Amino acid sequence: MGTLLKCSRRPLPNVIIRKAKKKDLIGLGDRLRQEDKDEIAAGSGLTPQSALYLGWKFSYDKYVVEADGQVEMIFGAVPGNSPNSCVIWLLSSDWISKVGFAFAK
Repeated sequence: MGTLLKCSRRPLPNVIIRKAKKKDLIGLGDRLRQEDKDEIAAGSGLTPQSALYLGWKFSYDKYVVEADGQVEMIFGAVPGNSPNSCVIWLLSSDWISKVGFAFAK
């Protein structure tokens, strides 16, 4: 099971961070922030769904943030170009704009 996220200043009820499953990718690609879609297109030319899948597939660890039962964010770490290095990535829906720093804390 996931971990209930608590914040001292502004609680985020019904928010869970848990290990990502392949089925979590369904639907999130269509709901990504426009900024994330633009960055994916400029950096790789992939579709949002393809970028989500490749990030999920090649990450050492990958997690989702679920709010009110819906996956709103996914993040992970893929191997870097140097030994013992990694690249951290995060893709989110517009949900992150609504909760802002309350989530980051």
